[in-house]
Amino acid sequence: MKKLLTILLAALLCVCCVSMVACKEEAGVEGTYKMYSVTISGTTYEVGDTIPAGAFMGNPVDMVLAAEYMSLELNKDGTAVSKMNGEVMNNEMTWSKSGNTITITYNGGGSDEATLNGNELSMVTNSPAGEMTYVLKKA
Repeated sequence: MKKLLTILLAALLCVCCVSMVACKEEAGVEGTYKMYSVTISGTTYEVGDTIPAGAFMGNPVDMVLAAEYMSLELNKDGTAVSKMNGEVMNNEMTWSKSGNTITITYNGGGSDEATLNGNELSMVTNSPAGEMTYVLKKA
């Protein structure tokens, strides 16, 4: 009887474990990612920090970095929309995911890659100011 009870409990435990794994859902990549930080010439500025004049894309005056400065919407249908200060900059993009890499493809040609780390996307770009790394955080 003890042996039968042990076997039944083990079977029940296995069923519970399989059910828990099957029910666990991975959070989707889709959503809106907003500016969290930018690294320029080795200096990282987070939202709320002041970036000195000329350090960021030729800004003529000091600039306080805001979350709304840059955002990226990854839609469930595979389309993407980029905004700057709330204004749509490009809505003719698609996105795809492979591992932790998000590839943004522009309908006019070309693409960029971002690295997904939890709820953050990071993208390295080259500009007149040099290499910059943007980190966008899922809102």
